[in-house]
Amino acid sequence: MGTLTRGLLGTVVVVAGACIVVVITPYVAPWIIDRAGNLRGMTDDEVAKRLQQYDVALADYEQLLADYEELASVVDVSVPGIHSARVVSHPLQSPRDTMIATIENAREGAIVYADGARRLAIGRVERAGTTSVRVQLFSAAGAEVAATVGEEAIPVIVGGVGGGEMRFTAPRDVLISVGDSVRVNGGASSIGVVADVSVNESDSEQTVRLHLPINGTTIRFVYYEA
Repeated sequence: MGTLTRGLLGTVVVVAGACIVVVITPYVAPWIIDRAGNLRGMTDDEVAKRLQQYDVALADYEQLLADYEELASVVDVSVPGIHSARVVSHPLQSPRDTMIATIENAREGAIVYADGARRLAIGRVERAGTTSVRVQLFSAAGAEVAATVGEEAIPVIVGGVGGGEMRFTAPRDVLISVGDSVRVNGGASSIGVVADVSVNESDSEQTVRLHLPINGTTIRFVYYEA
């Protein structure tokens, strides 16, 4: 997908057949201009410090290339209108079951996905800024989303309880089994699978528990419809 080539003029990044020259000089000139405006030779410590700075800069570009390759490997460009965004704060770093992503031109309430093909829906845009948004996961306490469950597409309202967990209730005579898929978008996107079904003899309803289809702390990119 991409290669790095280091030469006299800098580091050349080749991505998908295109050549992007990133000038990170690998050799340090042995002189500097001091505060008095005089040209003088650099000490060994100054040379070592400058080389360290270049190494850090090169590592940043190598990470950028790795992120690009990861993004290109998972995004499905066949789905029109889907945009990608980098996650900059995960649920463990943000208020519980929310994340911050660098999304532009997003509308509040838009569904956010864990993949470019919209197979895994994980939440909605809760608050939109000019360059970033806060995404509320469907598992956030108090969050609700209309969904269907199972092959018969039984309509339910799924509520978040925190910690990546969601629950809903349904009449006890409705057949719901562990492993049934819970879906939104008219059945196009999954928000999880049934993990547990519990019912008391005295209750007229059964309580169904499910989890997000992916670990929110490992997501590096999300996808959304502008």
